[in-house]
Amino acid sequence: MADNPFFKGIPGHHRAYVANIAHAAATATENICAWAAPFTCRLIAVNWIPLADVTGTATNYTNLNVINMGSAGAGTTELANVDYASGQDANGGDLNAIASGLTTALAQGDVIVIQAEKVSTGLALPAGTFEFVYDGGGALA
Repeated sequence: MADNPFFKGIPGHHRAYVANIAHAAATATENICAWAAPFTCRLIAVNWIPLADVTGTATNYTNLNVINMGSAGAGTTELANVDYASGQDANGGDLNAIASGLTTALAQGDVIVIQAEKVSTGLALPAGTFEFVYDGGGALA
């Protein structure tokens, strides 16, 4: 499928919202959300709106990793992460930054996943919604 020139040419930031499954503390590392680039674009930011508060803990916690899996789904490049360790919290119902200031060039169909990485015995994370902010206008650097 070719890039959609109509949407790609609209200047400014585009946003896609994708729901995520809840992650139980006892669950092994897993992908909880996925988004595919609709056209050649640049990923600018990833934000999370959890349905409940998250309070980080010192020993048993979960990291949220933003992974570029590419178009074949085999990539492992970590673009950004937030570790919900002690002092790192997320407010339920609020926009919580996971990655900002990105300039990651993506081809149409490249898949970005949100990985919940279990550390020690883990930390439960609620369901919610991820916001993927991308830019399709202008030349990509």
